[in-house]
Amino acid sequence: MSVRRSRQVKYGPYTIDEFLPTLYPFEFRLDFLKVFHPLTWMLWFFHIAYDLVLAFQTRRDHPRPAWSLCAAFVAEFFLTLPEALTALDIALGLLSGKANQPRPIYKLSSDTAPTVDVLITCCGEPVPIILNTLKAATAQDYPQLRFRIFVLDDGADQILQRAVEKVVIDLGTVSSPIIKYLSRPKDLHTKTYFKSGNLRFGIEASQRLNGGSDYLAGLDADMIVEPDWLRKMVPHLILDDRVACVCCPQNYYNVPEWDPLGQQAEFGVIFTIQEIFNDYLGATMCTGTGYVARRRAITEIGGWPLAYAGEDYMCSALLTGAGWEVVFAREPLQAGLAPESIKALTTQRMRWVRF
Repeated sequence: MSVRRSRQVKYGPYTIDEFLPTLYPFEFRLDFLKVFHPLTWMLWFFHIAYDLVLAFQTRRDHPRPAWSLCAAFVAEFFLTLPEALTALDIALGLLSGKANQPRPIYKLSSDTAPTVDVLITCCGEPVPIILNTLKAATAQDYPQLRFRIFVLDDGADQILQRAVEKVVIDLGTVSSPIIKYLSRPKDLHTKTYFKSGNLRFGIEASQRLNGGSDYLAGLDADMIVEPDWLRKMVPHLILDDRVACVCCPQNYYNVPEWDPLGQQAEFGVIFTIQEIFNDYLGATMCTGTGYVARRRAITEIGGWPLAYAGEDYMCSALLTGAGWEVVFAREPLQAGLAPESIKALTTQRMRWVRF
């Protein structure tokens, strides 16, 4: 990413450096895309219309084979419809003038900073992995007394609790961030909602401790953030009161260079093309880790949405539906663990689609 500072912004008590981002290839050709996407959609429409006419003509001349042709037409229609609707949505967004300039990179340079509660959600992951995430969070180059860290353990692991308490003792300085281990009570008669229920519990619990913070930040148990993660994410919320949530890309640090399961390649497409483009159109979706959100906005939509999967996307939809904005910061500021086998990958994806 670019390190060329374009200007310094004073916003109330905060000083923020603004940098020019490095553009991806497609960003140099937005005018071309304004033609390409409508043309793609029109070609799909004419292709489907031609298939339909061909199916009816064949049915008239050869009734029996026509049914299999009609079945093939229906299958093709529904298989290609999502992509066609996506192309149409992008085309309408481009033609309506929604696309703005690329979002700058920001960094809070002052020692004055808003308060942030960092929520690390975990449930049964290996303790060393969780501790790596916790230690990276404590090492933030952010005013230490302006953020707190909550380890939200849905597995009620006493070994983890003792390990977190040891980290607190080892830090042992007044200037270190406050670290809290929390585990919510459960019973057989109440739905847990997995990660989303854990997050809602953490948000409510942190609110009861000294009134909560200005912003909320979420990390998965295996996500190690860069030391300047908060300094680079928070300014997006400071500078625009309409922004409810800012998200950043995910990278993996355990994927082999040749990426046999295509995991880094898949997320590369999402975070270097899809989400960059969505940000132009005001359609960014929260990706569930590494985000920073405005607590007031989360409260306004009734708290973190409860679901067994997809709660981050639901949160984005609720926020934008309530008039807030979700934006994308293009710098890679976190790295985590990818599934290391086909079985683990399949289990992960099945969990994502199970509502």
